[in-house]
Amino acid sequence: IRSVNEAEKVMAMPAAAWQVRRIATGSQALAHEQTRRLAASLLRNRAQGAPGLLGFTSVKPGSGHTTWLEELARSLDALGQRVLLVRVEPPGPGALASGEPGLTDWLAGDVSRESLARPVPGTSERVAQVSMGRLAAQGIQRLDLLNQGLEAWGREHDFVLCDLPSLLLYADVELLIPTLGQ
Repeated sequence: IRSVNEAEKVMAMPAAAWQVRRIATGSQALAHEQTRRLAASLLRNRAQGAPGLLGFTSVKPGSGHTTWLEELARSLDALGQRVLLVRVEPPGPGALASGEPGLTDWLAGDVSRESLARPVPGTSERVAQVSMGRLAAQGIQRLDLLNQGLEAWGREHDFVLCDLPSLLLYADVELLIPTLGQ
């Protein structure tokens, strides 16, 4: 995949935003403003009845979309919004799964949904996150239960931002499109 058009074709949907690569001070400032602009657009859309449940992915791993998603959560936090980051991205090759219970543990019936949200360092109490969990290598199971959980979290937060795996590596992105929409 070498262009935005090719990526959108693979995703079978238009992208809501594209982030510039942060190389120098100028591109970092532009990227920060793009993030704030997206936060403003999300707030405007939400006020017009758009859902607050959103999925974010990248074409390939290592692109920085998780870091950028955390910045978006901080921007929404600064605007007074309650945000939940849901990590649906399994750890990369050679990485260890989280030692704390998370999404996969709940889907397996090992913990309650209410016990999963944890604070995000560097944010207010309005921002929380749910890790992928100890069973991340299994991927997403029980889509029916996941749908129920996302709906419940959507009632408890202004925005539920799902950090999805890279398009080219994991089938979970395809499985979640009906839940998250296009």
